[in-house]
Amino acid sequence: VNNNWKIRRKYLLILSIIASYILLLAASLVLFSNTALAAWISEAGSCHNQEYAPEMQMELEEAGYSTHMAKVESEGKEFTGVIVDVNGSLREVQNVGTALVQKGLTEEPSPIADEKDTDLLEILGKKRYLPRKPTETNPKIENVLLLYTEPLENQINPLTTRERAEMFKDLVASHWSLNIYMKLASEYEQGDIDDFDVLMYIGENYLSKIPKSLINDVNNTDREVLWINYYPWELDSRKLGFEVSGTHSFDFDRISYRGYDFKLNPTDTSLIEVIDPKKAKVLAWLVDNESGKSIPAIVNANDNFLYVSYLPLAIPYLDEPIPFFNALHETFGHHEKVSKALLRLEDIHPESDFDDLAMINGFLKEKKVLPHLAVIPVYVNPEKNINISILDRPQLINVLKDILSDNGTLILHGYTHQYDGVTGIDFEFWDVCLPA
Repeated sequence: VNNNWKIRRKYLLILSIIASYILLLAASLVLFSNTALAAWISEAGSCHNQEYAPEMQMELEEAGYSTHMAKVESEGKEFTGVIVDVNGSLREVQNVGTALVQKGLTEEPSPIADEKDTDLLEILGKKRYLPRKPTETNPKIENVLLLYTEPLENQINPLTTRERAEMFKDLVASHWSLNIYMKLASEYEQGDIDDFDVLMYIGENYLSKIPKSLINDVNNTDREVLWINYYPWELDSRKLGFEVSGTHSFDFDRISYRGYDFKLNPTDTSLIEVIDPKKAKVLAWLVDNESGKSIPAIVNANDNFLYVSYLPLAIPYLDEPIPFFNALHETFGHHEKVSKALLRLEDIHPESDFDDLAMINGFLKEKKVLPHLAVIPVYVNPEKNINISILDRPQLINVLKDILSDNGTLILHGYTHQYDGVTGIDFEFWDVCLPA
């Protein structure tokens, strides 16, 4: 009996060891499959064409998905892919179209080139690819300290440094309900940052001295910091994960952001080099069209330090400030998306092409968009001795009346929109030469 028991115990021991190996192998396979899943998800690459991609991106973002665009190639053709951040993870997938079928995520194929995926949201939902929960405006952010530099000597800009700072203040206050306090950077005192939730520094004057107390406080704070333009090279680059050179460049004429290109007017830009990608994430790039060279334009470091390497516009003029406007959410908080916009047609004057304007109005009417028109009633060009009233352009007046009847809005945009130059190019109430 004892011998039989010993034999049975021996076999039981062997079986338990085999079972342990099987369990270990199964666990390894699960881990491997998860790793493989993440790998092929990140490689999924079907796409939409140029026409449907923006529409799909808008639909996804309205549903709460975090998306951006990317250029992709398929069968020798270039398309615009919609990249979706799913399940709140850092993983990004191009889960649009045929790749979902190839990877077994759906049974019915979706065309890759010329048809849009009308069922994409349904596909993502069924497969538990859920959007991130929308984040409301950070309730901890209430008070902001906005620092601006000393006035520039030999002022050639129509705005003083304080007036520009006021514009940045108005920009932020128009989007977030915050208490914003302004003071000169030179008046900063040690510990001021502790009385605020966000410190915003606008480095417009290169020659303006920055107190060491400000540098020390920023290097040692965990508060939100938004630093614009000059003097980040005084900060702790090892902590931030990027370095900024004291040299500058005017070579860059384009901003690349989320797969889109935005024209950048020539401006003095600081040169950034990321030294630790784990700490510093590049949100936008500066690009030199001639050489193709690119460097970081906007960097988010440690999720609490946002650096902008140039002095952006604080008003929505053309498309240049869009990357900066979007990046502000990294500092002041993300919130539920509200798809509202004001469409304004700029500088409509007697020399504007009324046929083009009528065509634009027809397109907007079809899309059920009500435009605002900035109208200049008199066109002047002193060099060519031209002075034309809108009353001399009955066809243009008829188009404007049609726009009004379609519930569009006309806005008086100056009288001539010029002082001594050409209408629409010159300032009406500012002499650039004086300046005054």
